[in-house]
Amino acid sequence: MPELLKQCDCNIIVVDWKLLAVAPWYFTAVHNLYKTANHTASLLDWIAAEVGLMPKQLHITGHSLGAHGAGLTGKYIKTGTVSRITGLDPAGPLFYTVSKDQRLDKTDALFVDVLHTNGGSIVEGCCGLLKPLGHVDFYPNGGEHQAGCVIKQRLDLINIGDVFNGACSHMRATQIWVESIAAVPPALAFTAWPCSDWDTYISGKCPTCGQGCLEMGYHMKTNMKGTYFLRTNPVAPFAMGDTQ
Repeated sequence: MPELLKQCDCNIIVVDWKLLAVAPWYFTAVHNLYKTANHTASLLDWIAAEVGLMPKQLHITGHSLGAHGAGLTGKYIKTGTVSRITGLDPAGPLFYTVSKDQRLDKTDALFVDVLHTNGGSIVEGCCGLLKPLGHVDFYPNGGEHQAGCVIKQRLDLINIGDVFNGACSHMRATQIWVESIAAVPPALAFTAWPCSDWDTYISGKCPTCGQGCLEMGYHMKTNMKGTYFLRTNPVAPFAMGDTQ
């Protein structure tokens, strides 16, 4: 948050819903997510009416369940369409097959960007959704497991609370996001390549960068679309610049 305040003349609203999302009661947290998003949307509508801060001035960011909460908030707001929503490794369990009305979707804001760092099946140690959800979807290191993180191949459902509280790859999305906020020249940026999938990217068969590459994170251009791939370092600083 301090880094964000250095970058913009803005106000920050933090939604503290930890008592409604206490591990290991994940199913309860998902149930409470919709109520939390509804109340958040009501607050933002009230602010719009009282002080004139309109949805088109808002950038909502959320991690894991909070990513879906950000999308739901965008859906529930009545005073207009949110400018931008950033989803940081949106949660997977209980969201794999739900409709777009029940999760983060690109229709929730004028621009939706998503960072996938731990997408896939829970039995493979993945906590997030791998499928594209936004106008732009980023897949650092392929989007499943991150460099420097231990991969657990099997998980018991009784440990799901531990997974969501301490999963290295799942939490990496937040670390990348925070680093990107302060990533102004001469710091290295998270340069991502447009590509169809990770295997094509690592085989060097993606189109040459040119004007097609995109900076992942807070400072990204919001007029692009598609899926983007990049490598990151195993430890902070994670950005590798334009190294493919």
